[in-house]
Amino acid sequence: MALAGLGFRRSEAVPVVGRLLAERGGEATLDSVLRDALKELAR
Repeated sequence: MALAGLGFRRSEAVPVVGRLLAERGGEATLDSVLRDALKELAR
């Protein structure tokens, strides 16, 4: 997982990415999910 490579724990990143994917459905792009996950995890 790209976020784990950046130092985020998988146990933190997976729920955030899962929620973002569920919210966006077919509209989700890798770029947008990673960008928004980084924003949320950085808080």
